[in-house]
Amino acid sequence: MDDHRPAVAEAPGDVELRRRLEEAEEALRAIRDGEVDALIVETPDGIQLRPLWIRVWPRRLLRLAFGLTLLGAAAWFAIFAYLYRGSVQAAITAPLVAVAVPVQGRVRGTPPAVGETVVAGQALFIVQPPPADRRPSERLRAEIAAVRHTVSALNVEIGDLDRLKDSLRSHFEEYRDLRIRHAETLAAERGAHADAVASGLRSSEAEARSLGLLSRKSQTSGLELGQAEIDVERNRHELNVARQAAARSDLQLAAARKGLFLGEGDGGQDRVNSEQRGDDIEIQQAALRARVSELEGELGELAARILSEDAYLSTHDAQTVSAPVGGVVWASTVSDASEVSPGSVAMEILDPGRLMLEATFSKSDLARVHPGQPIQARLLGSSEVVKGRVVRLAGSHETEPAPGGAAALIPRTPDTYRAIIALDRQPEGGSAANCFHVGRSAYVWIAR
Repeated sequence: MDDHRPAVAEAPGDVELRRRLEEAEEALRAIRDGEVDALIVETPDGIQLRPLWIRVWPRRLLRLAFGLTLLGAAAWFAIFAYLYRGSVQAAITAPLVAVAVPVQGRVRGTPPAVGETVVAGQALFIVQPPPADRRPSERLRAEIAAVRHTVSALNVEIGDLDRLKDSLRSHFEEYRDLRIRHAETLAAERGAHADAVASGLRSSEAEARSLGLLSRKSQTSGLELGQAEIDVERNRHELNVARQAAARSDLQLAAARKGLFLGEGDGGQDRVNSEQRGDDIEIQQAALRARVSELEGELGELAARILSEDAYLSTHDAQTVSAPVGGVVWASTVSDASEVSPGSVAMEILDPGRLMLEATFSKSDLARVHPGQPIQARLLGSSEVVKGRVVRLAGSHETEPAPGGAAALIPRTPDTYRAIIALDRQPEGGSAANCFHVGRSAYVWIAR
């Protein structure tokens, strides 16, 4: 519904009053906000400028203090830059030891999580390779067992022949002594028989000579003389036979003393007990030893093959992967039941016992920084100053990774070079909870 009441016109005094009120409020706001440093006041003595001291001096003092602080900081930095060389960037780092997978397979067990502390030699996880075919290994082992059994049997046979040879030698010596005694007795008997026959021959010859003298005197008959001559011839024949028998006995005795048994009934059966049988045994043993040497060479080849086969099978046995060093798990790429390949890095362990500083310096300072030079450093946010020494330098495009890598590498630019710094002591407050300060920024300076 429209309002048809007539508008009330403001009086000229009201308009002026409203304007002066607005100006007063604006002045109060400016004074309150610090925008006014002084007031112009009209007094009986005339117009005067009255500064607001309470508000002006704190601001001026603050500006003065700020300016002096900036001037002091600039002077300090100028003096510091003149006395020291400072790093462009720096951070705490530490060696990372890679844990490699030995064989292909599947992870069994839950590996330690990132950030978990491990000790040297601790079992991290187990790698279960796929099953391998063990039949070739079993065949090789059966063949090796058969060859060894054959070698053992041949060695037993060689030993039996040695014992047989010793037995034959012992029996031969006994038999030879017996045959020597027998030959000596026989030679003595036949010698005595030859002597007796020779004595009978002499007697028959004497009798024949006597009968011959008597026959010429006609004192005996020719029949007796003929019989005497026949006896002489018979005795001579017997003497020859006896002497031949004695000579044979002497030969048999000499042969028996040499280990050869000759004579009637000796050549076949007694040869078994002679040294010739020992020679046959040695020839047989030589053949057996040659066969043993051949089999031992075959055993060597089989042993080399079984070693190779065992090495292959060992890669298919469950392998326990242990921590090479104690420290903190920095990174991990494996989990329970995950597939892994040989040589791949399963995890990296941070070695907190060897914290280092990696710092970059301007290339203009390259000629003034060298290995072995002492340094000082301070972790940002800490008042602690640690000391150390430069151990290695590298250009912006060079890489000199520590064994297994390093944690918290800082980026480098073409106009900087890198310095690796070994600390004389570890910074305080480092623990597994804060990853032993790794990655924490720092500032490094070196005296000129």
